[in-house]
Amino acid sequence: MYYILNKNEKIIGVLSNDGKSCPFYDDHHENAIAESSSSDNGKLAKIWSETLSLSVPYGYDETDLLERGTQILFKDSNDLYKLFTIYEVTDEINGETHRKSIDAFNSCIWKMSHTQIDSKNFSSANSINVFSYIFERSGWTLDGFNDFYSGGVKSYELQEGTAQAALDEALKEFDVEVVAYAVINDGNIIAKHVQLVERLGENTGERFEYRHNIKGASRKETETDFYTKLYIKGANKADGTPQTITSVNKVKNPKTGLYEYLPYLLDDEANDNYNSGHDHLEGLISNDKILQPSGLLTWGKEQLKYYNHPKFEYTVDVALLAERPQIGDKVVVVDFEMSPVMTVTARVVATNYSLSDVVSDNVTLGEFTTINAITPSLIWQLQANANQALQDSKDKSFRVSVTSQAGFDFASKTETKTLIAQVYEGNHLVTPKYPQSNFSWIKTFKDGTVDEDWTEKHESFGNILVLTFEDSDCTYECVFDNAISNAYFLESDFKLFVKLQSDSSMINQFRRVAQYAQVDPKTKNIYWSMGYSGYTAAENKIAESFTITRTDMQGKILDRMFMKQLGHGSHFGLENIGGVLYVFHAYNVPNKNEAYCGKFKYVANKTYTPTSSDIIKFNTAVSRINLDAKNGYYLMTYYSSSKTVYRVFERKAFEKGDKKALHQFTASSVGISEGQTYQSSCIDYPYVYTVFGGAKGTVVNNDMPQLRVIDARTGEQVHQLNFNFTAGDIQADDEFHEPETTSIYYEGDSKYLLQGFAFTSEVSDTEPVYNKLYRLKIDNF
Repeated sequence: MYYILNKNEKIIGVLSNDGKSCPFYDDHHENAIAESSSSDNGKLAKIWSETLSLSVPYGYDETDLLERGTQILFKDSNDLYKLFTIYEVTDEINGETHRKSIDAFNSCIWKMSHTQIDSKNFSSANSINVFSYIFERSGWTLDGFNDFYSGGVKSYELQEGTAQAALDEALKEFDVEVVAYAVINDGNIIAKHVQLVERLGENTGERFEYRHNIKGASRKETETDFYTKLYIKGANKADGTPQTITSVNKVKNPKTGLYEYLPYLLDDEANDNYNSGHDHLEGLISNDKILQPSGLLTWGKEQLKYYNHPKFEYTVDVALLAERPQIGDKVVVVDFEMSPVMTVTARVVATNYSLSDVVSDNVTLGEFTTINAITPSLIWQLQANANQALQDSKDKSFRVSVTSQAGFDFASKTETKTLIAQVYEGNHLVTPKYPQSNFSWIKTFKDGTVDEDWTEKHESFGNILVLTFEDSDCTYECVFDNAISNAYFLESDFKLFVKLQSDSSMINQFRRVAQYAQVDPKTKNIYWSMGYSGYTAAENKIAESFTITRTDMQGKILDRMFMKQLGHGSHFGLENIGGVLYVFHAYNVPNKNEAYCGKFKYVANKTYTPTSSDIIKFNTAVSRINLDAKNGYYLMTYYSSSKTVYRVFERKAFEKGDKKALHQFTASSVGISEGQTYQSSCIDYPYVYTVFGGAKGTVVNNDMPQLRVIDARTGEQVHQLNFNFTAGDIQADDEFHEPETTSIYYEGDSKYLLQGFAFTSEVSDTEPVYNKLYRLKIDNF
């Protein structure tokens, strides 16, 4: 079904094949996030292109409404309302049949293509200020997002021209993907949003196989940009010649055993695999932004990952599937009859779907490898420090920045804007050092006079200010008092809270690591989980199981329940509703491609399974969840060391099935590197607490236990604590010290952080692992 809108964006007509409305046919919704067959300096060209075409017969009132400039709305395969503006109308005669055909662009793209922006130079650019400037006059609201650029502070120049042209360049520069959607209420568009993300789609794991659920596929191979010997050149040196990697590219000659300094990179393995061991295929790439040889070598090695193999583009005709792949999804396609056999895992970089003829649906899969040409982060940081030091010498030792995650322009009268004031010392965010009473706000009318009453009410107000449409005609300034407080907590501030009792009834089953623990302050009980293998070997092969044990505040076991084949048990949420304790948990259904978020009552000695009828399901899931019942938010984490993804959802919408995240950021954006072990997370909005570190993690192996606090609204880390086991109550008996759980609970107005560790060496013959919880009172997070 398609909706036709008038100039006030109110629905005035419907296209539907229900036999009662104006019918439509030959409709195609095409959406692309990359030009799969083209490259741009060693990467597939990142784009955003979204079009709609369809035809309608003459003889209906709705036919006459379809003119250039008319907007069309429909719900796409991802349950988002997409808005399109007609740019071309064609009237045709086919025999005795008259029809009207239209072509339309996504309305955001259309608006951006017809909006001019001035050139602008950013000396310390990040994706937040660049994209905010690009969308400033678009009429579309940017959803909250973190800074996507991973290379440090940099300069950036926007050229004068259309906002769409600027957007095209920024998408490539910051390696971002975009989706635009509308919000509908009572037949009217009440909001228009743009969401910027690092990656659209999901790693579905779904497999499409020829003769089963794909009806056709084509594979196009190209050896353009295929090199196994790559010369690297950089910016011009003082003598006018380009920089090379020769001085830093020390390579051992396998024939002579001597080291040589070479101006090129070789990939012998790729040459053997894809070039049958023949003479290396030679190519040359250059980057006029990099002068340092070491930086040029780092960049060249990353580029070689793109150039060292032939490229494939696959087009797959998708048959009548229960669920069609979404843009950005990572899928598996198999055709054992193609020669050579096609077995490919790739991202969906373009979709072409139809409401009237699903048999014509197809998707394009591409090798979506995007590599930014960046100066090494160390060099960026040195440059940033130098620039900041110069600024500090001219100004002051700290600065205050006020941002709005959804821009500063109101798209509707019902919309609100949240201003966030952040304090920086040099390049470091230090807002939590200062109490909320240090932030005051001044409101100034358009005539320059101060609103005295309002300003007085907002003294010592805090660093967050929410504005409505009625406030939009005034200017707001944050006044900051730099009287410092010691808000950051230390390892020595944690005090021993409780040692969780071991269970002698089944030593092999209940002597393990406590995966997660939370306190219910109403009942004064602790609920903690542990992996359980007490079922039969056959049952254990199907899926993991765990237990949730209830203890008192001294750690004494009261009772437990069993979560058969419901997963690892490493995250859950708690809420006491009228004296009934509910557990909130995300789980998979074994042998089915189904995952849910659900809640269930804690009942002593009860066994739950994924098919238990008394689990209340309220959304689908991709991984672990935690509930912030006090503030009304969910945290969902998809974990994989530096690639761990954190998504924050508003509780009311999420429990109604809404899958759109309010905030999203990754572990790598706060400094987590590949190889660090993800353990646990919780949310007390707006702060996310997350723990990394291996059971035997040390500084040497880069897996030392760490607790990080992140502001979900900005994706910025506000505090980091390394556990060294040298101060205070947290002491390890040996090298085993696994930081399994972190959670928040309140007693009255006091907020407490629980941090759990699993240790060994205490009566090791009978207690292989014992678990302790440590508590910290938090005043400023």
